Amino acid sequence: MFKFKAIMILLMVLCINHFGISQEKYAVLITGEKASSSSIPMSSQWGTSQTAGLPLPEFWNDTYLMWEMLVYEMGYADENVFVIFADGEDAHINDILPRYIASIRHSTEYNPGDYITDYRATRNNVQNVFNGLANGTSGFPEITEDDFLFVYTFGHGMTDDPTPNTSHMWLYGEVGGPQEKLYSYELAALTDPIPANRKVFWMQQCLAGNFSYDLEAINTVFNSATHHETGSPADNETIGGQSVDEWDYYQTVPNDFAKHGEFNFHMYSSTMGESPTGINNYDGDLYINADLNNDNVISVYEASYWHGIKESAPETQKFVDLGGIGIYTSLKYPTLLWKNAYSNETYRGIIGISKSFSVEPGVELTFFNKSKIEVLNGAELTVKKGATLTIGNNVDITNGKIIIEDGATVNIDTDLYLDK
Repeated sequence: MFKFKAIMILLMVLCINHFGISQEKYAVLITGEKASSSSIPMSSQWGTSQTAGLPLPEFWNDTYLMWEMLVYEMGYADENVFVIFADGEDAHINDILPRYIASIRHSTEYNPGDYITDYRATRNNVQNVFNGLANGTSGFPEITEDDFLFVYTFGHGMTDDPTPNTSHMWLYGEVGGPQEKLYSYELAALTDPIPANRKVFWMQQCLAGNFSYDLEAINTVFNSATHHETGSPADNETIGGQSVDEWDYYQTVPNDFAKHGEFNFHMYSSTMGESPTGINNYDGDLYINADLNNDNVISVYEASYWHGIKESAPETQKFVDLGGIGIYTSLKYPTLLWKNAYSNETYRGIIGISKSFSVEPGVELTFFNKSKIEVLNGAELTVKKGATLTIGNNVDITNGKIIIEDGATVNIDTDLYLDK
C-alpha cells in the first residue's frame, strides 16, 4: 500500500508486473440466409422484389460491414471474428458491389481469392463456434471473464414455437439438406456458458425482439430492429418522409445491389460516424451528434438512441439493458469510464477512460488483474484525498494522466483475482 503525502502526477505508460496482456474482443456474425427460398414462409421473407436467383444484397452488405468495422476500426483481430454466412462463401463479385469485397476494398491486406466467411450457416457450425469459445476446444480460443463478446445476426426470422415470446432465425442448412432453425432459447444455451465480462447482441432479422427474453442478463446489452414485427430494409426516407440516401446510390450499378437493413444502416453509421459510403451526416445531421456525452466514443446505447430517433421503417426497436451498462459499453472499448466514482467500483478487461473523472473521498476504484486501460482524449483520472485506487497484477495503463492527491491511497495488489 502506498499513501502519498503530496500531490503527485504520474505520466502514465504504466505496467504492473507485465508479462503479457490477454484481454480479447471476440465477435460471431451469423447471417443464416443468402437468397429467398420457397422453404421459408413468405411471412418470414425479407422482401419480395429481389431479382430471382440473386442473393439479397443487404444480407451480405451488412454482414460485411460488421466484419470490416470490427477488424479495421474497432481493434478486433481478424482471427477473433467468426463469420457464419449462408452457404459458407462470400458473395461473388457478379452478385455484389466491389465496396463489399474484402480483396478489393482492402487490397493491401487481402489478396484476390481471400474471403472473410469462415463457416456455412448450419446448426452444427453455430454450435461448434460457441461451444469452442466457451471451452477453448476444437482449435477455438477460450473466452474468459476478462474478454468481450459481440454477436450479430441477420437473415430471416419467425416464430412457430407455442412457447410465448419465442422466435427462431433461419439457417441455410447442410449441403443438400433443408433449411434449419435456431431458436432463441438454443442461442441462449450456447452463449450463457461463455463467461465474457460483457456481451452485446445486435439483431436485424424479423421478430428478433423475442430473443431478448432468453438472452437478457446483467452483463448483457440486447438490441434488435423489432419487437415482434417484420424487419425492414432501409427505405431511403427520413422519419419526416423526406428523401435521403440510405442505399449506396453513388455506385453505378442497379440500386438493388446497394441496399441495407434500416436498423443496420443507422446502427453502423452512428457507430462509425459515417455512412457506408463515407458520408458524415444524415440529412444534414452530423453523425458525431450521436455522441450524447461528448466523449468521442459512441456507446451501444448512443447508437441505439440515434437509430430510435432516425428510423422511419414500420418496426419498433427493442433495447434491453438490465445492468444499465449500455452507455458505458462500446464495441471498441467494452468498458467506458467517464463519470465520477461516488461508490466503490470494480472493473476488468479492456477499459477506455473517455473523459476526466474523479474517485471521490471514501471510495475505492479497483482494476482487476490483467486490465488493459487506455486513457483517451487527454483525460485525467484523479484519486482524491481519502480515496483509494487498487491495481491488480499485470495491468496496462497508457496514454494519459493519473493524479494522486495528498492523502489518497494506491494499492498494488498482485493477488487480486489471480488467474485460474
